[in-house]
Parts: sequence; structure tokens; C-alpha cells
Amino acid sequence: MRLAAIPRLAAGGRWRVEAMRSISEPLLLWFTKGQGRITVAGSTRGYTAMNAVFIQAGVMHGFEVGPQVFGTAVFFGRGTNLALPTASHH
Repeated sequence: MRLAAIPRLAAGGRWRVEAMRSISEPLLLWFTKGQGRITVAGSTRGYTAMNAVFIQAGVMHGFEVGPQVFGTAVFFGRGTNLALPTASHH
């Protein structure tokens, strides 16, 4: 399991989080400050502070990160043995 601050994910350029992509491990995004839009599997919704978004491995997603957005991304790893949801949730 790895943790990363959400602003750090966007430090290499907004394209790193806003462009639609999928990753090979489950991901939990916990937004604690700010607001924006997130697209998961073709469905776009708004997020605000204190929102959690679970994204399954292989699901296309992208989200906006403005200057006021903060939170934590939890990457669970490919071979995790934790009991995780079977579908993406917001």
C-alpha cells in the first residue's frame, strides 16, 4: 500500500490526473479540501471536501485538481488481500 498527497500527483502537470487513464491497482481518493469534477467509467460528478472515491483496478478515470484541492490517494497494490469493494464508488 502507498499513500500520496493529491497535489503531489498533479505536480508533474495537470495532464497527469485530468487525462483519462486506468491503473493496474485499486485506488482510493480522499478529498479533504476544495472541489472539482471527477470522471469514473464515463460518469462525471462533482466532488467537494470530505468525499471519498474508490476506483477499481483497470477502470478509466480522471479528475480536476485546482489550487485549493487537497487530500490523499491510497494505492492498494496489485496483490492486496484486503476486502475491497467489488465496484467503483463515490
